[in-house]
Amino acid sequence: MSMRRVYRRIWGFYLSGTVLFFAVAAFGGRRVGGTSRDTRTPAAWLLVLPAALFLLGALTSMRSWRCESCGHVLPTMNARKCARCGGPIDYS
Repeated sequence: MSMRRVYRRIWGFYLSGTVLFFAVAAFGGRRVGGTSRDTRTPAAWLLVLPAALFLLGALTSMRSWRCESCGHVLPTMNARKCARCGGPIDYS
């Protein structure tokens, strides 16, 4: 898998988790006559879904963010070459 696809997949999980968190926080806990941010509502278990998306993004990052030539874990998202083999990282 190309590094661009991995990058998009990781940030897709993070962004969708963020959007889902705010959607659940704003609308998921709404009761008739109650406040929208009450976490004791029956819909509060929906906050597990954004946490799962964040966890999936972190696991994808740990598993797939590696050098394509030697398989060494890349230290940052801005790495231009591998620290172990010196091979260039292609984001295209």
